[in-house]
Amino acid sequence: MKIHYLKHEKFEDLACIRKWTDSNDIEVTCTELYSGQRLPVIIDFDLLIILGGSMNVYEEDKYSWLVEEKVFIKNVIDQGIAVLGICLGAQLLSCVLGGVVTRNKYTEIGWYPISNFGSQKFFPIEEGPNVFHWHGDTFSIPEGATKLYTSEACENQGFVFNLKVVGLQFHLETDEAAVNSLCDSCASELVEAKYIQDAQTMKTLAKDYVSSANEIMFKLLDKLLLN
Repeated sequence: MKIHYLKHEKFEDLACIRKWTDSNDIEVTCTELYSGQRLPVIIDFDLLIILGGSMNVYEEDKYSWLVEEKVFIKNVIDQGIAVLGICLGAQLLSCVLGGVVTRNKYTEIGWYPISNFGSQKFFPIEEGPNVFHWHGDTFSIPEGATKLYTSEACENQGFVFNLKVVGLQFHLETDEAAVNSLCDSCASELVEAKYIQDAQTMKTLAKDYVSSANEIMFKLLDKLLLN
């Protein structure tokens, strides 16, 4: 089996997903969009993972590769391949599926709980796990998709489309190193606000919450690729 992932920032990577691919002997390839790498011409993978990034899906004038990336993502979905979008990746999925990405009422940065939306059966989670967030935008749920999760600061936290395409606004993949990297690389975003934790709080809470969040990620990856 093979996973391909799209990387938008030098400082954001697969984090705990590497443990899962290594333990399942899965081949991993990557396109670093921020460095000008071209997207694959031939789609020969079983799962596409779209990572986060500090840019917005509508900033095509500033990040011209977003145009080609959206076409690529749509082609992957149309071929029936499983896709997991995380944060910016989820917003890109919503966008290519006909949804809308806008500024959220609140910027949400730090460890905050999410909950299942309604009685969704696709991938219910234990009520109230604290997971890692770092976003200012939000997505609408595309037509034909099912809403999965919500939080106090952000109404739409996840969706599934055709049982194979999953968008998550939050970061289940985050480990302690990833939290440190984001806090260092995006320190200017850590202003005083209702749903923004300071760097030291996030780093301290990571010791308590990383393990449980990563376990949820492993189970979701199992469902998308191994079931």
